[in-house]
Amino acid sequence: MLEDIRHATTATDLYHHDRVSGKWTKDDQPVPFAGKPVYVFAAHGLPGETRVPTLANPDHSTRQERTGGMLKRRPSLARLPADHAVVMEACFSAAPPSVIRMRRGVHDLFAPDPLGAVGESQHVANETGRTVYGGTHVLGFARRDGKVVHQMVTDSRGRRGRWVEHRPEPTGALLDDRARAAGLHTDPVGPASEAVRERTLRLVRALRLTFGAEIEDDSRYGELLRGIGALDAMRHADPALRAVVPFSLDLFERAAREIRATEHADVDGDPGPDAYRDLLARAADVVSLSPGAVLTDFVTLPHVTNVAEGLAGLPEQDVNDEAAHVLGLDPDRAVIGEPERARLFWATVKALEWESRTPDPVALTGRVLHLDRPDPSRVPELLDLVARAAAAGVDLDNPTELAAFHLELLGALSPDTMLFDDKGAPAGRHWARARPP
Repeated sequence: MLEDIRHATTATDLYHHDRVSGKWTKDDQPVPFAGKPVYVFAAHGLPGETRVPTLANPDHSTRQERTGGMLKRRPSLARLPADHAVVMEACFSAAPPSVIRMRRGVHDLFAPDPLGAVGESQHVANETGRTVYGGTHVLGFARRDGKVVHQMVTDSRGRRGRWVEHRPEPTGALLDDRARAAGLHTDPVGPASEAVRERTLRLVRALRLTFGAEIEDDSRYGELLRGIGALDAMRHADPALRAVVPFSLDLFERAAREIRATEHADVDGDPGPDAYRDLLARAADVVSLSPGAVLTDFVTLPHVTNVAEGLAGLPEQDVNDEAAHVLGLDPDRAVIGEPERARLFWATVKALEWESRTPDPVALTGRVLHLDRPDPSRVPELLDLVARAAAAGVDLDNPTELAAFHLELLGALSPDTMLFDDKGAPAGRHWARARPP
């Protein structure tokens, strides 16, 4: 990478490399910083951290605001005009802190709440006040057709990474203005509360992640902000939801999917930008006509409602214990808070959704739970596995992945099964009942 880093500002093509199949695919679009004045920062990284070796500690890492502060203090960046963006040539810099699973030699990421925690490149944008470009996957350079190109590695399912444009997030008075535009803050002069600012920032992030950061240049951005504010106001007014989960992309997607299905009879595929715009326009109209409207009257989300009501009826300690179980945390050591309970909530919703669309869960008990034959009495165990898999970002509609995850929970990939060669390097796994001599 060091040899090719000098091409970072001149290479414009992006290729996606699927290490499982060996296939290379050229992206339809050039990298988003092509032809723009940029400052290049190169480092190793993981979701939520950037490796910055020091003489005293070669493994030193920085995280969040410290990463941005470190770059902000660099004279080589500080002396550049404000129109110079930063290109983060560091793996996963645009990925928020995530659950990481190694599959087929590549990283699979699952970010339970990308509205609550952001990646390193967003923190750099916030601290430096500059536009920053970061990648969501392992990235680097390659040579294709005789020239240097940018590359990103797909995950184990072949899903592509992408370069993401990050702009500084609004704070203080600017964030208060967004809260007013969203209808969450009505005082024309005074500051919003920290709770309202936090809600508003989640909405700002949701619009950026759904439409891209450039949506804020759109003349209709104010309408989208008003619509998403209305949507969150209905969630906040809903007795079934307000105390259970904050506004999230999971909720946003399901509401858009439901409006598209009921209003346009379109049930296939993920909702696109038009579906989200339609949802937000309808939400703004509903709240304008009925300020006390609640979300579960606006859209029908039976699994969301059922899980919310079920969790609301449990003592907090029972919910925390269930969260520790589903998330695979040590109940005696884990600190269970709102993020963990929200993750439990959506894992349970996804498990119920899986059950409703799966024709014959009983038939899958044998294959997924590694039984000699299907067993109807083991369906609750299967559903528990599906919830735990959802919390880890496993593809629920792939029985092979579910079965592999079941083996992981049984300890198939624990350190106890590792075999080493005579040099101490990993050489395989031992899954027999007795260890070899």
